[in-house]
Amino acid sequence: MWKNCVYLVYNLASVVKNPVFLGGLRLCKSGKSYPHLLITLCITLFGLFFRGIMDTMSNDYFDTNDFVKTWAKMLKLLPERGNTSISTVSFESIIEPLEPLYARDGFFVLQAPDTWIREIALSRYGRQIEDLLNEFTGLSYKLNILAGDQAAEIPAETAHNAKNTVLTENGGLNSKYVFETFVKGKSNELAYTAAVAVAERPGATPYNPLFLYGGVGLGKTHLMHSIGNAVLRRDRDKKVMYTTTENFTNEFVTSLMKNNNQGFRNKFREIDVFLIDDIQFLSDKEGIQEELFHTFNTLYNSNKQIVISSDQPPKELRAIEDRLTSRFGNGLIIDITLPDFETRTAILRKKAEQEGIVVTDEVTLYIAKSIVSNIRELEGALTKVIAFARLGNASINLTLAEKVISDFLLNKEKKEVTIDLVIEVVANYFELTVEDIKGKKRTQNIVYPRQIAMYLSRKLASSQSLPLIGRSFGGKDHSTVIHSCDKVSGELERDIKLKSTLIDLENEIMLRCQI
Repeated sequence: MWKNCVYLVYNLASVVKNPVFLGGLRLCKSGKSYPHLLITLCITLFGLFFRGIMDTMSNDYFDTNDFVKTWAKMLKLLPERGNTSISTVSFESIIEPLEPLYARDGFFVLQAPDTWIREIALSRYGRQIEDLLNEFTGLSYKLNILAGDQAAEIPAETAHNAKNTVLTENGGLNSKYVFETFVKGKSNELAYTAAVAVAERPGATPYNPLFLYGGVGLGKTHLMHSIGNAVLRRDRDKKVMYTTTENFTNEFVTSLMKNNNQGFRNKFREIDVFLIDDIQFLSDKEGIQEELFHTFNTLYNSNKQIVISSDQPPKELRAIEDRLTSRFGNGLIIDITLPDFETRTAILRKKAEQEGIVVTDEVTLYIAKSIVSNIRELEGALTKVIAFARLGNASINLTLAEKVISDFLLNKEKKEVTIDLVIEVVANYFELTVEDIKGKKRTQNIVYPRQIAMYLSRKLASSQSLPLIGRSFGGKDHSTVIHSCDKVSGELERDIKLKSTLIDLENEIMLRCQI
């Protein structure tokens, strides 16, 4: 209601500033007014003011904080507008799967289930969506569409917002992530059971904090949101807060800039359930670690529930203070691993059921056997098969699935390991810069990582010659590369720590190639 009042006042102000009204007012003051002129001015005033009232009563004016409803309204208009017609099949396969993330800083950002749908939506219908959006809102927005975790697709000035603004209501929770849509299996059964127990008795179980860790796309975030949503369903008065470490960091920095530290602390220390995602990004952020340490202690000592996720267990988190990692281990630490074949099959069946699509066991089993990396890619593969069937007006059969999945796997195989990627990953791991690795300094803390980077470049970037590897390391001779590789290979036989380091680095490099 208050928004309507503000909008009404705005329209009244526009009437008062209208050139016709101001011109008539000057004529009246000069004594040159006539009855018919006064009548004209009155009619003008009434007409403009009436338009303001009608605009105010309309539900079509845009509220930038209500982008979810805005997108829902646009979906109803989109098939009927624009120069490019959108068929029912295309609309259901390409447009409807898009979900609104946020509207801010001149960007209206949507999220697609996978890169294929993103590319089709942008290339075929991007301009159409953008034109309707700007016509609908009366503002000038730039459309962007993300696929999965591709935060790099967002312009730098808004990149930090993408993952953290799925929904702003209900403590940042996504209502689509609930226990009912989570598929249990051997790989996640313990995590699921602990999450349910925490949701039923937050802060009153031995699982405080609950620490979930595992690779990308294995369901950690789904479980965290499920806990928050279940708590709120039981008690709407509970204060639940879901955030990512990146968002926590950004809000802390903002509070410092605005000299509002107390407001920040009140927000995060006066809640009943605190869910913080991707804790590994605390590395090297001393000020944020200090703030989280005190936030953790305040909540923990008040018997408030804390749930944390990471890609690594607490003891393996690098550049994070021991006093923090020791507290992460006070409760229950659970590893979520890759789903087995049976779980992958169940996930696909659940996904098809949610989409209202009939998929034969033959197709489901084939996809489950072919995609083993993570749940996100598994569901993305099924989405792509469904989309191809709809767009081609074909049935979902094994022949179609084999074609789509073979293309899917071929595209993944095309992503080669580059020398630059190896150098970047090694530099980050050893807390150095790329320039350190490529430079001429010969201190031990640089030479050792440089030799490891050369060894991994020769092993993983196998299409690159020794001279090219040498040139990529600041113009080193190929004999230097050979010496470095032989040195690492020789030490690998007897150095267990080096072997563990190389495994970690290889996993990180291969993961970066898949994203």
